[in-house]
Formats: sequence, C-alpha cells, structure tokens
Amino acid sequence: MYKLILAAALATLVGFSIYKMSASAPALKDDVDRNMFNQWLMKNGKAYGNDDEKEYRYKNFKSNIGVVEGNTSDSYELGLNEFADLNSEEFTAKFTGLNELLNSEEKNYVNLDIEAPRSKDWVSLRKVNSVKNQGGCGSCWAFSAVAALETRAAIDTGSLPNFSEQALVDCGREFGTSGCRGGLMDPAFRWAAKYGMPSQGDYPYTGRDGRCNVRSKNTRKVNKSYHDVPRNNNGQLVSAISQTVVSVAIAANAIQLYTRGVFNNWGCGTGLNHGVAAVGYGVDSASGKMFYKVRNSWGSGWGESGYIRFERRNRGVGMCGITLNASYPTN
Repeated sequence: MYKLILAAALATLVGFSIYKMSASAPALKDDVDRNMFNQWLMKNGKAYGNDDEKEYRYKNFKSNIGVVEGNTSDSYELGLNEFADLNSEEFTAKFTGLNELLNSEEKNYVNLDIEAPRSKDWVSLRKVNSVKNQGGCGSCWAFSAVAALETRAAIDTGSLPNFSEQALVDCGREFGTSGCRGGLMDPAFRWAAKYGMPSQGDYPYTGRDGRCNVRSKNTRKVNKSYHDVPRNNNGQLVSAISQTVVSVAIAANAIQLYTRGVFNNWGCGTGLNHGVAAVGYGVDSASGKMFYKVRNSWGSGWGESGYIRFERRNRGVGMCGITLNASYPTN
C-alpha cells in the first residue's frame, strides 16, 4: 500500500500526537509546518531573495502539505519534493511546455496489427538513457521526442545514442516549435527526419533559447518519418510501446508531488500541457493494476527515480490524457 501519512512525522517533530492538541492546535500546527519548511529548505538548498518571498513560498508549501495529506489513494504516494514551494500554476508554467496549438497539423495515424506481449520495459532492455532534466525551460516536448528517437536508433543499430534536446530547442522553429516557450513532438520528428540529430556532447543542453548552429555539427540520420497512435485506443498504444518508446502528451498538474506507486487519480483531466515518453507497460505485482511506465524530464529525484506509472485501462481515455496525442519515429 502506498499511503503517505504525515501525522507520524509531524508528531516526531513536536513530541506529541497532533490528534491530542489543545485549543492552540492551529498555532502549534503552523509551528510544525514552518519547522518542516525550514528543514525542506536546507535539504533542497533553497534560499529566497527576501522575507516576503519566503513567506509566499511557505504558504505554497503549507498548501501542498494539505494536498499530500488529502491523498486517499492506496495506489500511489505524494510527498514534499523539490517542487513543494510552488503552486500548481507556477509549476506547470515553468516545468511543462507542450503547445497544443501545433496539434492542428495533419496526423499520420497507423493501426498496428500485432499481438503485444503482456509487459514491456525498454529501460530494463537498456534501450533508454538515464533520466534527464529540462530545468525551467519549457522544452518537455524536445525531451520526449529525443527519448523516442534514441530508442528507435538503439533498436535499429544495437547502440544507444545520446541525442541533443538543445538542437530541437534552437532549431525546431522551422516546423513551428517555440523553444523554451513550448512545442510538440511531431514537429520535432519532422525536423529530425530532415536534418538528423547531433549528439548531446556536440550540442549540449543549456536550458535556454539559443541560435541554431546545427549545420556546424555532425548529425546522425535517425528516422524517415513518424506515426501517430489512434486517439483513445489503449490497445494501439500498448502495441506501439511494445515496438518502441512512444512520445505521449499528458495533463501534468496533478503529478507535481508524485513520489511512487501506480498513479490512479482519474480526476487529473485531459488538459494536455506536458510531453513525456512512454517506455513500457505492465501489471503491478502488489496491487494487480495495469500501468503505463513513463519517463519524465524533471530529473531522477522526482517520482520513481524520474519515472511515473499511470494506471492503464483497456478502454476509454487514458490516465491524464495519455492516449490523446501519442506518436513515435519510424525507420
């Protein structure tokens, strides 16, 4: 069972049960929360410019304590991670970056007529690089596309490359992307098919918009085109993932504080704002829940070492809209 219970931690900090507090409980609870906040600041190396900002961040932190305490699911756990001083609007504005306005271009939907295995994990098959971190640049779409391009190349050649997200950030505007201000994975695949991909070492990530200089780099031909997965078809998404890593779009607001487990908050919505990579699927041995395994781009300290598992059903819209906009590069 994955249920985070803060009561024990709070009681440890103040030396008695929070359920036996007197009439001064609200004040004492605030002292406990502030103590937790100060410990969190030290753990995460955070510092603010002035007392007003610190107080604002504390209010966000306190609100997020309520979110964590309010999680009633036995399937997944929330926690006060490195994003706990941000409200939901700040978080999604800074750490997502999917631009749905680009989704109007013509789609290349393909149905796969295959029998997918019961489970697949491209990470355990060593076809996925270690988790990366987009930082405060809205370049999730580039990280999602690169993850899929890397695995496609690894499957085709037997060698796992490490491609440059920054090349897509700087150069993808030809196909309508906007660097750190957002983009989508299909245009990234189109750019890669035209120009090839430089390596991360040759074109390192800066986390900010820059001038495109890909013509001065060595590039590797990676894909001829891409296919889009039919919308709201969990069977087709599973089939696609069984063949390669798939770029997917999700509504990320509800996963800010996720730490582990099979995420099954079906109220997370379908307002797509974040690009990630579906790297596998399977069945959780503890709960029996089917899941999609997804690699994020918020560093390895978030979630399950940078990954999240979304509950998977056989029909309907996938968790947080995961079946609404999925695609993958083709050889």
